[in-house]
Amino acid sequence: SMATDYRFPAFGSSPYSVAFVYSVYSPIMDSINYICSTDAGVTWGVSQNISTSGGYFRKVSLAYGRSASASNGRYFAAWEQLGSSAARNGHIYTSRSSSTIIDSWISPINLDSVSTTMINLCRNPSIAVQYNNTDNDSSSVSAVVLVDRDYIGDGSDYDLLGFYNKRAHYTNYWYRLDIVNSGENDMFPDVTYDPGANNFLAVYFDSSNFKLPYIVNNMNLVNPSTWTTINPQYNDNLNLTSPFPRVEINPVLNQAAHVWIAEGSSPNGVAMFDAEYAVSNVGVQNISQEIDEISIFPNPIKNYFNISLKSKSSDLITVNIFDLTGKIVFSQLSNVIEGHNLLKVNIDEIASGNYIVNLQGQKINSNIRILVK
Repeated sequence: SMATDYRFPAFGSSPYSVAFVYSVYSPIMDSINYICSTDAGVTWGVSQNISTSGGYFRKVSLAYGRSASASNGRYFAAWEQLGSSAARNGHIYTSRSSSTIIDSWISPINLDSVSTTMINLCRNPSIAVQYNNTDNDSSSVSAVVLVDRDYIGDGSDYDLLGFYNKRAHYTNYWYRLDIVNSGENDMFPDVTYDPGANNFLAVYFDSSNFKLPYIVNNMNLVNPSTWTTINPQYNDNLNLTSPFPRVEINPVLNQAAHVWIAEGSSPNGVAMFDAEYAVSNVGVQNISQEIDEISIFPNPIKNYFNISLKSKSSDLITVNIFDLTGKIVFSQLSNVIEGHNLLKVNIDEIASGNYIVNLQGQKINSNIRILVK
């Protein structure tokens, strides 16, 4: 797993650092190792062992973290440790560089031990850490690790759970969070951090319904188990078996990009990509195949805006407006007919700022970024 501090460089990096964490198999002892280049990949002068075990290390995940009070910057890792090469699940561990990115790493912390119903039942860890020049409400950086939890232990009911630490740069106080804990199968989480909006963004695979949901929570994690759905299904096709979805932020536009694996016509998979993109300062994501054209005007917006769209079929859609914490601040139902539509939306009571307009229907699903003055 790779991470970098290029947007908010750590102490000791010039111009920025790049780091990798990887697992190494050995018949005697597996290991988790860390290498780091403090000069943007020109040389690789930092090489350290993070952990060794007679167990089996598998998936690893790496993230960079920094805030005003944690201005040195640190790398954070999470990994799974299985009891045998054939084990379905195991333990989840985390560690971080102790003070700077070139320092030794702290002793690994066993995360699944914080909850008796998660011990040795977890897999597929993904870690994200707040990084910018802003402190969270605990004067530190927030860190999140998401995992699959095999509730019964036989692979029939995976839940999407995780752990969080709001003082991650200097404490080991990790707590459990639940995103989806139900009878359906939810797995393959990926979480990242959006430093522009101070949000954690996550995606996962709902294998019971063949959906890839896209969710968000603020860096302060006031309600760590309550994540807001930005898009309940950003995949158009349901041909998914092991999609391993990923989400990342475009560093130039501060907009999300998604990749995942769909099933092809042969035994091999098909790499899929979708993203928000900019059109006259308006970000549009996931335009449905039912829509030929869509725009919002005026934008920036004062008291109202119009949605102009050309649809291939009739639909009843919900127009939701989200703030950048993922909270719904406005909602209305609108009828869409086949052909050209012009929908007027009055927003007199919405405060100034950046928002996302989501159009959701049976055949339509689209997100559009707006600015309210």
